[in-house]
Amino acid sequence: MIRENGSLRFKILKPFPNLKSFLGDLLLLLAAMIWGMGYVARRIGSLEAPPFTFNGLRFLIGAVVLIPPLFIKGIKNQLRAQEIYAGIITGFCLCIGTNLQQIGLKWTDAGKAGFITGLYVVLVPVIGLFLGRKVNLFNSIGILFALSGLFFLSPWQGGSINQGDLIMILCALIYAIYIIIVGKFSPECNPLGFSFVTFLSCGILSLFPGVFERSQWGTLQEVIWPLLYSGLFAVGIAYSLQVTAQKLTLPNHAAIIMSLEAVFAVIFGVLILQENLSPRELIGCFLMLSSFVVVQGDKLRGNFELK
Repeated sequence: MIRENGSLRFKILKPFPNLKSFLGDLLLLLAAMIWGMGYVARRIGSLEAPPFTFNGLRFLIGAVVLIPPLFIKGIKNQLRAQEIYAGIITGFCLCIGTNLQQIGLKWTDAGKAGFITGLYVVLVPVIGLFLGRKVNLFNSIGILFALSGLFFLSPWQGGSINQGDLIMILCALIYAIYIIIVGKFSPECNPLGFSFVTFLSCGILSLFPGVFERSQWGTLQEVIWPLLYSGLFAVGIAYSLQVTAQKLTLPNHAAIIMSLEAVFAVIFGVLILQENLSPRELIGCFLMLSSFVVVQGDKLRGNFELK
């Protein structure tokens, strides 16, 4: 509905304005599937391999994957001072978050880990409050959904929360800080060089404490395939898909589709690891997924312009 005087305009944007947008959504869905499967691979790795060494190697593998496109696009243009500076800072933060996650996976299911880690979607606006940013209605409702989902996912056992779940909550907080830092630096950085330094820094920093895990290095051969998947696909290829896809599709599509990694983590956890979720935990998963969608409500409004 459009009024000629311009006082009110209601414009509906088509979900897929062209084939490129549709292709972008498909690529993002594939990336979400890869990340969801990545939780299963890391869950397997957490049971056999030392966490810091495992993470260090997988991020170094991810960095290696980005070397060819770096040279193709021109390494001098992609790796400037700002990319190196920003990448080291974000790599340090990512190192803390991903190693907390890897350790926590020893005591919680891959599916639950995916959903609890996804709390970063609602923690970002909460942290923003302390930075002077406003939280809108969609963010507030999303936070309530997420907290409710977390209650159902992490039932009290013996008077305390599962230690793996607790570590995942802390991991989600670190990831929220990581996303805020990335948001601060990314407008001034080339994404390819920025991500390469981030992955490289995270890998190197993870290997420092990995030195103390030397007695467990022999177990790495038992998780070579999960390690290769986590590094090659979950870090290197999925990131490249994300960068490519977000140039083709609408931002609100990207946010919602990427959040589906938590759903795929549950699906693959059930199919591959035979993880069983109780009805209570399924309710928690539904509430968590709902929170991911709700907090994007303000972006979805961009499909309906009201003036």
